[in-house]
Amino acid sequence: MLHEVENINDSKLSSKPLNEIRYAPNVQETLDNEIRYALNVQETLDTVPGDDKNIGEVEDSTITEVASVTLAGASATQAGEVVETSTIEYNENEYTFMPRRRARRYTSHSQDKPEHSVSEDMSDSGDTETPFGGDESNNETIADIFEDYSPPDFDPYQEEEETSIDDDFSWILLWIMNFRKKFNIPETATESLTKFMKLVLKEVSGDAFSDFPDSLYLAKKKLGLKDRFHSFVVCPTCHKLHQKKDVVEFRQGELPAIMKCQHIEFPNSTHRRMHLCQTPLSHQTRLLNSQIKNQPDLIYPFAGIRQQLSALYRRPDFESLLRHWANRRQFDRILTDIYDGQVWKTLKETRDENSLNFFRPEVADSHLGLMINVDWFQPYDGTIHSTGVIYAVVCNLPRDIRFRRENLLLLGLMPGPNEVSLHRINHYIAPIVNELESLWEGTTLNRTHEFPNGRHIRAALILTSCDIPAARKLCGHVSALVSCHRCIKQANYEDHQHNFAGMNDIDEWFIDRDSNEHRQNALAWRRCNSDAARKRAVKQTGVRWSELLRLTYFDPIRSIIVDPMHCLFLGIAKWIMKKIWIDEGILTQSDLKNIQKKMNRFQIPADLGRIPRKIDRGEGFSNFTADQWRNFFTIYATTSLWDHLPTKDREILTHFVRVCSILVSRILEIDLMEEAHERLVKIIKLIEEHYGRSKITPNLHLSLHLCDCSNDFGPLYTFWCFSFERMNGILGKA
Repeated sequence: MLHEVENINDSKLSSKPLNEIRYAPNVQETLDNEIRYALNVQETLDTVPGDDKNIGEVEDSTITEVASVTLAGASATQAGEVVETSTIEYNENEYTFMPRRRARRYTSHSQDKPEHSVSEDMSDSGDTETPFGGDESNNETIADIFEDYSPPDFDPYQEEEETSIDDDFSWILLWIMNFRKKFNIPETATESLTKFMKLVLKEVSGDAFSDFPDSLYLAKKKLGLKDRFHSFVVCPTCHKLHQKKDVVEFRQGELPAIMKCQHIEFPNSTHRRMHLCQTPLSHQTRLLNSQIKNQPDLIYPFAGIRQQLSALYRRPDFESLLRHWANRRQFDRILTDIYDGQVWKTLKETRDENSLNFFRPEVADSHLGLMINVDWFQPYDGTIHSTGVIYAVVCNLPRDIRFRRENLLLLGLMPGPNEVSLHRINHYIAPIVNELESLWEGTTLNRTHEFPNGRHIRAALILTSCDIPAARKLCGHVSALVSCHRCIKQANYEDHQHNFAGMNDIDEWFIDRDSNEHRQNALAWRRCNSDAARKRAVKQTGVRWSELLRLTYFDPIRSIIVDPMHCLFLGIAKWIMKKIWIDEGILTQSDLKNIQKKMNRFQIPADLGRIPRKIDRGEGFSNFTADQWRNFFTIYATTSLWDHLPTKDREILTHFVRVCSILVSRILEIDLMEEAHERLVKIIKLIEEHYGRSKITPNLHLSLHLCDCSNDFGPLYTFWCFSFERMNGILGKA
């Protein structure tokens, strides 16, 4: 287009400032795009290192020249359509004016990549105005305007009177529903069973069972079973939540129209009008009657904590089960459940250290401790589709029934097909945090089994039990490849990969992080007004904002446990066996076959489960689950591996088997817990000495905090993720 620009008389362009030139409507959109291109050129110039004074001198002239050339080029394609604002009348609301670009002082940033830079945060953004740490020229007023994660207002489901079932065949429907629950039968199979049952009943009794439902929907309606989920529409791009009714009923004029997301990720940016999400929230389908219907693209089903607690409190034995811990025996230096942990013993009712403990015998059935889990699972076979799920557990219940299916609170299902990235998970947990804030202050249930006239209860979120990536997203920590969330240990960046080697100076870094400092850094991240500023903040502090930080009592350091299922079994056990002993040639294919023969001779109780006969297949130990790794190292490993390992690896094996035996116990002695910690330190040192620093993974480091987690929340079995993973399997099959 440059050869056309040379022949254009641009006197009108040069005679007025850029923001006072106006174009006819049919080319305005094209010109807006050209101006944005010019501004992006200026962004590029701003990020080029150089002398501040020289860049400052050419800033205004460069942007004016580039914009003039691009505007003139656009004009050449639409000759005669450039007009001055003084000659054409227009409505200011009809067009969007581009703001004048201010000259900015160049800020130099180091080009050296830190040793522990965050690889997961390298997506770029067009707005890099505000560097992390601030600049006195920044607008402090809009810096306190944060991205809005709050959900739209909605009316929670109200408690309803229980419906009575008094007809002759409801017991059959109840049996079908219990049968489905016990054997985890899919809905399609349940519906077929219901139809078959109706055919049999009509054949036997004639018209007496003509009203028997012939579909699962009618069966649920007959039993008074209703869907208690509130459905939000999710933006596929930014994950902002919207009211489903607003999206479905959105119209422009008399016709149904597709609603677009109006979320602004950086409301404190000086260019906020350019950062509307504008992602379509639905698509249109034509019904049989030729009507057009808006169909939302993504749905987030959400069920409130309060409404589910209300249903639990109406059970006959629920309140008595909540009180069981108040009368239990306690022992010195022995941990048997979460009630022996320091968090349960020391959490205060208010921020005043002299206030009463939150968990006390006299309020054992009205002050609840909650545990939250976030995970993703694959609901479909033959395709990759990750659906997220958020669970909650009432820790006051006895451990043997705490994680049963009927006692788990299913809070929400995050739509796929991909996992939500980084801080955008805040949109999904915001409505949960709203309820947790209300429950901390206290709420009154209309009725319970023991209090028909209503009861006041309170609840607190005391821990999050997730795998490492989910825990980091949920609580706002940087990737585990970069640093530890519990202590101040930073990863080493050597040979283009991270490792956590270096145990000689453990006393210098095995120090708990400060939760108050974490909150301050998270707030600073939230004040950033661009992706670039956020990335600099994360590189510097390793912290992002989490909606859980709105809970004043929540500790973002101690409340994130290290899950032993993922760390100890799927992490360390699998790593030692496959990445060290097999990959390093310690165990050959012939050794694996001999190990399998030895294990086949074992006679163990049936309830422990057998190790699959696939140790010698493929690369060895193919597709072992966490439970199988646990059984292997606590039952089989010493006998089956001993003859095939050299002395140095026998020492690693001995320490690790002992660690597993101690930490999986349901009754954990403090002295044994300290022994397990010492053995974990020795394992890391032995691996580093014999196999190199690169073999020290984040899981090996995080295992050093397993004993801290036990001290805070009791034995590992009280909070490990096995029960949540089983529930994922149930949801996946359903």
